[in-house]
Amino acid sequence: MKFLQLLLLVFLSGFAMGQNYTISGTVTDEATGEPLPGANIVFADNPGKGTAADFDGKFSLKVNQGVHKLIVSFVGYPGKNITVEVSHKDVTVDVAMKSRMLQEVEVVSDVAIDRKTPIAFMNIKPTKIEEELAGRDLPMILNTTPGVYATQKGGGEGDAEIRMRGFGGEFIGVLLDGIPVNDMENGTVYWSNWFGINSISRSMQVQRGLGSSKLAIPSVGGTVNIMTQGIESKLSGSVKQSIDEFGKSTTNVGFNSGKLPGNWSFTMAGSYKTGKSWVDGMESEAYFYFMKVNKRFKNHTLSLTAYGAPQWHVTRSRYDMQRISVFDKDYAEDLDINPEYFPEYEDMGIGFNQSYGYIRRTRYNENAEEEKLNLNTNEYFKPMFYLKDYWVINEQLEAYGIGYLSLGNGGGTGGLRGQNNTSVTLDYDDETGLPHLQPLYDDNTQEGLWTSPVDPTYSDTEYRSRAILPINMNNHIWYGALANLTYKYSDEMVMDAGFDVRKYEGSHYSEISDLLGGDYFVSRDDDRIDYSVDPKLAMVREGDKINFYNKGHAEWAGTYLQGEYSTPVFSALLNITGSTVNYKREDFFGDTASDWRNFKGWTVKGGFNYNFSESMNAFVNMGYYNKVQMLNYVFNGYTVNFNENADNERIKSIEVGYQYKSKIISVRVNGYLTRWENTMKRLGQRDELDGNYYSTYVGLDANHMGVEVDYTLKPIKQLEITGWGSLGDWTWDSKFEDLTIYYNDGFGNEREATMDFNVKGLYVSDAAQTQFGTQIRYMPMKGMYASIQGAYNARYYADFDPADVNNPEGDVIQSWQVPEYTLFDFHAGYKFDLPWYEKIKMNINFSVLNIFDTKYISDAENNATPSTDAVAQVPQNFDAAAATVFFGPPRIFRISLGASF
Repeated sequence: MKFLQLLLLVFLSGFAMGQNYTISGTVTDEATGEPLPGANIVFADNPGKGTAADFDGKFSLKVNQGVHKLIVSFVGYPGKNITVEVSHKDVTVDVAMKSRMLQEVEVVSDVAIDRKTPIAFMNIKPTKIEEELAGRDLPMILNTTPGVYATQKGGGEGDAEIRMRGFGGEFIGVLLDGIPVNDMENGTVYWSNWFGINSISRSMQVQRGLGSSKLAIPSVGGTVNIMTQGIESKLSGSVKQSIDEFGKSTTNVGFNSGKLPGNWSFTMAGSYKTGKSWVDGMESEAYFYFMKVNKRFKNHTLSLTAYGAPQWHVTRSRYDMQRISVFDKDYAEDLDINPEYFPEYEDMGIGFNQSYGYIRRTRYNENAEEEKLNLNTNEYFKPMFYLKDYWVINEQLEAYGIGYLSLGNGGGTGGLRGQNNTSVTLDYDDETGLPHLQPLYDDNTQEGLWTSPVDPTYSDTEYRSRAILPINMNNHIWYGALANLTYKYSDEMVMDAGFDVRKYEGSHYSEISDLLGGDYFVSRDDDRIDYSVDPKLAMVREGDKINFYNKGHAEWAGTYLQGEYSTPVFSALLNITGSTVNYKREDFFGDTASDWRNFKGWTVKGGFNYNFSESMNAFVNMGYYNKVQMLNYVFNGYTVNFNENADNERIKSIEVGYQYKSKIISVRVNGYLTRWENTMKRLGQRDELDGNYYSTYVGLDANHMGVEVDYTLKPIKQLEITGWGSLGDWTWDSKFEDLTIYYNDGFGNEREATMDFNVKGLYVSDAAQTQFGTQIRYMPMKGMYASIQGAYNARYYADFDPADVNNPEGDVIQSWQVPEYTLFDFHAGYKFDLPWYEKIKMNINFSVLNIFDTKYISDAENNATPSTDAVAQVPQNFDAAAATVFFGPPRIFRISLGASF
């Protein structure tokens, strides 16, 4: 008996020692780096034995010493066999799965692949967006990317602006499922039109520099690729409710069917957002819907998508920027601003907003209640539809085609207007700082000492409005098609060829939104009408067009050819594009139109990547863009006259990068140099003799160079430390003498003048040229996380008028440098199964943005004079006293609760 007990003890001891090692790792998507929760990891010789990856894609297996063959599988991904040898220590192995749909994603969305595509890029995982976006606009999540600077500008919902390597948003290409969405007239992206897109994003990739897109898009500073969920996603659904301390509430719902019988699938999502902001009087309401239907045939995958985000929100424009002391007196005093330059009202708080006031509409009701009147609002709806077909022709040939349609309708109010399109001078309350709007209403509706609302020239009974609130409309119809053919010449060599065609029509006009108590307004803006025949022809009412009415036309055709060679060690890429663009503008009030004019552009870019080992790789890329100017810059202002200075932009760029990657740490370092020539800017000055403002568009040159670094450190399984930094040197490089500038008197007469200006060595404004940050994320238990993030920004220079940066000798004076600042954010959450139904997972998220309630200036203008400035003669000394600013948001608490399956 004792012998048997001893034998059993020895056996159990040996078994325990044999099971004393662990194989652990993470299962991810090869293209996006996104974890694959629920992936199965089983032993090849015993498929019934194994484990499943958790929510973060992590897994762990207890094994004995020896060689183990494992099979990793996940829905929508081919199974992957791996062999792991365990000898005297635990082994960590990360498994990157290649989706059956990966080839489609790579080709259609131009996704960059690690250690293969020779560019600097970063994948933003959906989990990061879910944990850290915290109710902000989507670009704000990108501030953890080196070289990226995003702010919320005036604080309105959807008004965020992003800059990469010093280049503005109009020079950053944005692709949604491979479709370019930058505005066809000015290149910008209005993020309010994309509210809710984060809830159905499969992944988002930020490519800095020229990027890997095959299309000729404006990716001078970089590219943002957003890819939505599709047939490769598994069955899932979710609902989430979020709210912050200011009352802004967001509700999200989503459902993905996964692959259904007959190879169908569909994705649906919806969002609703409403509430107030940290900015005074700033409100918003927005909806979002998304629907996608997929059908896979034998060698085709069809996808039909529709989405839109009708929204309304209050804004603050650059004209609402104020002196620093208006927002915070102590902050101004710390900057040694002379108190004699402080306006009459001061210390109003960093969320101070003058873009609204109050009126009582007493014309028909003397006891009418006071109501709020917003002077700056934006209301827009831009639904988009697209049909995509991905076709696997044979083992060597693949093709795709996309047809899309975008319909835009809406606009924004931008302040009050008086007769002859003049601005309205407002008085402001000494205590609240808000504009007095009631006198304007009363002037339109009541008898005054010198005025009467009844003007017998037009009507003996109706009231004439002498001040109104107009809305500037921007409606468009935009449709296009993309097509691509991929030829796999060999396992190493792949060729792509394709085309991109687009047609765009954008209507622009101002219409009367609010007559402020009157019945009509007098406008003689339409040259097609002979007002001398009958003065009443000048009477216009709410909904009628005034001031301007024009339509811009753009017809785009582009083609490209790309070759890619890749082996496990070496890869190279060469891309050539050509484009031709036709522009035309019609001026309906002027009863005139331009002819069609053709502009041509081309690009060539390429690079190579070399993998020195499993841990190290390096890349080089370079390119030359000969880029057609956007429609807004090929005409002189809003006229139909072509701007003869509108030559193509020319961009020359070179970049080098190095990456070291191990199981514990990964580090990436990039250096870049970009020469930017002939970017169009409006320059002008007021003539001292006649008092008129003469101006023109002219091309400026700039040099952008810098170094970027980011790293990820994982010393233990539960802890991840990331960091990023960038040092930029971005300066303008142009000087002009006797530049001809113009003044149009509105009667067809154009006058000329000349001016000199010099911007050589002047720092590029509106983005921090020095940035450093770090984030620590800790997971103390399954489903729980907490992270803290700090970001330092410095060498931010206030925006400026290029014609106002020289002293009398013509030397450059640098714009005011905004004080440096550091922000800290905190995020935490817990995801757990419902005790009575494990298939439902609950998710609680909590965020604190700007933990220490740091006061900082996020946007500034140099030598600016706000229209509300009570002190008219602030010396223009390129300093804090002469600047107008917006402050960044204060500390904000946000919490959300969600359920998913």
